[in-house]
Amino acid sequence: MSRRKYLSQYAALILAGEAIFLLPFVIPRVFRNTLLEVYQIDNIELGYCFSIYGLVAIASYFFGGPLADLIPSRKLMSGALGLTAIGGFILAISPSFQSLLWIYGFWGFSTIFLFWAALMKSTRILVNRENEAKAFGWVEGGRGLSSALWASLAVLLFNWFFIEEASDLSESRNGAYQYVLFACSIVLILVAAFTFLVLPKKEPGVDIDHSLQGFQKLLKNKGLWLQALIVLLAYCAYKLTDDLSLYAHEVWGLKEKAALAITSKALYLRPIAAILAGIAADRLKASRVLLLCFGSGALGAFLLSFEGSANYSAFSLIWFGIALAGIYGLRGIYIALMRENAVPRALSGTAVGIISVVGYLPDVFMSPLMGYILENKPGAEGHYDLFRLLAGLMVAGFLVALIWERNRARQEESSQIAGL
Repeated sequence: MSRRKYLSQYAALILAGEAIFLLPFVIPRVFRNTLLEVYQIDNIELGYCFSIYGLVAIASYFFGGPLADLIPSRKLMSGALGLTAIGGFILAISPSFQSLLWIYGFWGFSTIFLFWAALMKSTRILVNRENEAKAFGWVEGGRGLSSALWASLAVLLFNWFFIEEASDLSESRNGAYQYVLFACSIVLILVAAFTFLVLPKKEPGVDIDHSLQGFQKLLKNKGLWLQALIVLLAYCAYKLTDDLSLYAHEVWGLKEKAALAITSKALYLRPIAAILAGIAADRLKASRVLLLCFGSGALGAFLLSFEGSANYSAFSLIWFGIALAGIYGLRGIYIALMRENAVPRALSGTAVGIISVVGYLPDVFMSPLMGYILENKPGAEGHYDLFRLLAGLMVAGFLVALIWERNRARQEESSQIAGL
């Protein structure tokens, strides 16, 4: 494969890998306060939308994994991007809570059943086995950078049309947000065309009989279930980053535009942390990088869970940075642990499906839980509780990473004894 073709495939995975989640997650994360105002809903009702997405996604993970081992990724991924864009257009034209509920259910199918396992498999087979963690780190880091850039452009577009001093503030906000949805949907269509043209027509895969046999074998892999638990805890933490813009607005007292700006800038930590974690995991033991990331997330979240963080200062920004670095670093490596679980490349999609059914369960319950906490404890106290929850999840993840390290050490010792 030529270097140009190799880089173009990398670019397709990066662009598609984040574009697919622009509408369901990136825009709501950055524009959370705006979204609540546009749809006239509270945090609990928004949580219901994410729960519907999560329920559809869980079934989609289960069946979409084996599908990715049977059909080329370029067909699955480009189709998923196009369908997700249609949902964005519908939501822009019909901005209601009922539409939001239906579209989130539709997105649970389009972004997961057709897309997620195909993306993870394509990432894994793009490089040799020794560089898998680095590949996941670079793709996740690239996704993070593209997310930050798109979020920044979305904020600029929103600010261009939204006038905080307008006589009809609601109309100005709704119109600006509609432009953001239209723009994101157009981006998805363009990325879908690029992905279809660039990704390979053929890739390692299996037939239906071998897929079923591989599925049964993977279910018996204890390490795969431990990896799923690591993903679960890390993803719970990642879901809590949805609170950043609302925290900046309600606790630090920043105005709507200022809160959007600081949240979009925070996203630039994601590519740095993910890439460094991926490189470190290939050069060192992945378990050590897991421990470092979970420990960093726990420390930052703990420091943010007290009243002293209520002031917008350099120290509070540092605590944010420490917590986010750990969370984003985990995203760069937790799927790459498949290598240490000895998962065959041809069954990568099926393995991702099994891991994801457990690992991404937070899509079902985390948003409603966040909404419940924030609505029942208005103001700063609710946000402090969220960060205490985050710190607890990171500590639990640290303990699971210790178990992972111990199990890996035992397996290596057994292999050495068998070799003798």
